Amino acid sequence: SPPRTPPTASPAAAVEPGPEIALLGNVPRDNTRTYQELLDEYSLHEFIIRRGRALDSTPEFASYRRTFEQHWPRITDVVRALEALLQDYDVPLAYIDGKKVASLAAAEPLKPTREQLEGCINNADEVLPLLRNSDGSQTRIRAATKIQATVRMFLQRQRYLRLRWYALAAVVIQAAYRAHARHRRTRAVLAQRTASELNQWRAVQKRFRERYEEILSGPHTVVHVASLSGMGREQVLGKTGMVGQLQNTQMGARLADLARHPQASVVLITPFPVEPEALQYYYALLQACGVPDVERRVTVLYPESHARLRPGLGLSLAQAVLCC
Repeated sequence: SPPRTPPTASPAAAVEPGPEIALLGNVPRDNTRTYQELLDEYSLHEFIIRRGRALDSTPEFASYRRTFEQHWPRITDVVRALEALLQDYDVPLAYIDGKKVASLAAAEPLKPTREQLEGCINNADEVLPLLRNSDGSQTRIRAATKIQATVRMFLQRQRYLRLRWYALAAVVIQAAYRAHARHRRTRAVLAQRTASELNQWRAVQKRFRERYEEILSGPHTVVHVASLSGMGREQVLGKTGMVGQLQNTQMGARLADLARHPQASVVLITPFPVEPEALQYYYALLQACGVPDVERRVTVLYPESHARLRPGLGLSLAQAVLCC
């Protein structure tokens, strides 16, 4: 079969481009206007003065400046005059016709009158009643408000400083009171513990006194700590000069317990070693009195490091133990 040919559109079915399409097709791409150019041409060039300050950071104000760049120094003077007028009467918001401002800046006289400035305000129905207050009451009210605000600020600052000082003083007082309370609790705990230990010691002492004869009748150990606390150390040194030997002489009376109590053992704690001759003398004396097994029932203890102390120091047992 012969090859098929694609259908062709009839001349009657062809669509002729309209004038808009032809126009757009004939405009070069480089001549397309930007958003800023369109804004400069079609903007109303209206800007806002809020609380005496013109809002100059909006796109409309920037377009207004580009459009009237030639007269901008003079326009700036008119805008400053409008700002001063609206600020004097404490006008919160005003919409300004930029084109009227530009025409006013280009005309004479150089300093616009108040009526001319009021003519540039678009929302005159809201602003003019505020500007008609010719007696200056708004100015006095604004001044009074400023004075009141300053006084309130000063009073609040003084109050804050007082409260801050009170707070710091309260912190110091609280810390001191807490420390005092802790000390009182500690003293109370120590006093209670001391009283408890004293009661325990008294109870032990009472039991010991009650059972003293029973303890002596059975096997027991007598611990003797050599001491010269009954007389001053200076007095002893002044008389003898031999504290250690004088302390060791107390063992004679203690060894006599071996003869009185057959089941007793004696432990002697001395600051210095006892001479072996002195011990043998007491052992022989007790054996002669019929005391059996004397050497086994006697134990002598003294500080291990006594040799480090210089002889003749005249130290008591407690001092010798602390020095060793």
